[in-house]
Amino acid sequence: MKGNVFIITGALGALGKVVTEEALSRGARVAGIDHAESQFAATAQRIEFGRIDLTDAAQAKEAIDAAAAHFGAIDALERFPITLRRNQPRRDNFDIPRVRSV
Repeated sequence: MKGNVFIITGALGALGKVVTEEALSRGARVAGIDHAESQFAATAQRIEFGRIDLTDAAQAKEAIDAAAAHFGAIDALERFPITLRRNQPRRDNFDIPRVRSV
């Protein structure tokens, strides 16, 4: 992992946070993308893009292009999508049918 650049979607969720921290501890550089608000300032090892709707191709492309510009390259993409369950109260403003259609 050392020196590789990873894009991690869902980076601010429980699993995404663990994977991000593990990758960073192994010397990877990480671009986190999430629908939640960004929590960290950009550094040479880490950048976060918050408030990104990955069901919107333009927003996804903009975040990925910005990550590539920040690090100079991208080596891998790890996806940690949200889990959608029927009859579960919504805790955010997601358009669930739109997310399911992606």
